Amino acid sequence: MMNCLALKSVTLPEGLETIGDMAFYYCEALESVEFPDTLQSIGEYAFLHCISLTEVTLPDSVDTLEEYAFADCTGLTEVTLSKNLTRIPDYGFSQCERLESIDLHDGIEEIGVFAFVSCNEISEIVIPEGATLLDAYAFSDMSGLLSITVPDSVEEIGEGLLAYTDQVTVYCKE
Repeated sequence: MMNCLALKSVTLPEGLETIGDMAFYYCEALESVEFPDTLQSIGEYAFLHCISLTEVTLPDSVDTLEEYAFADCTGLTEVTLSKNLTRIPDYGFSQCERLESIDLHDGIEEIGVFAFVSCNEISEIVIPEGATLLDAYAFSDMSGLLSITVPDSVEEIGEGLLAYTDQVTVYCKE
């Protein structure tokens, strides 16, 4: 399906467990995807540059997202993460400029390099208790970010975590 410029909607079948690398890469007209409850992993670049995609709801069966899975989906405004996802991958949602919010549930332990870079519409981020790693530049260049709350479970903060994010207030919670 890579570079399928006319594809607008996809309903993936029950029984599907993996979406491979670059499966829907540059499907610029893709507006909606229905994921089956059997889906476990989404590969690298799987939905990169699907600029017409506005909403993603990952079923709780998904436990793995690979690098750049939803990067550069500039029309994406809403994401509902799987409750079994423990890591937001490197560049996972980078440059999703219209993404308005992200609910990082209690099971999220790691947020990868550049995971949300240039997600300019997100104004608040609450890192869940139990998270241990906020990797380099994960929340950099987010012009709309006003606050981030970091729990005391975080053991490592990568360089440039909030680089080029000018108005942000950091709250630490115990």
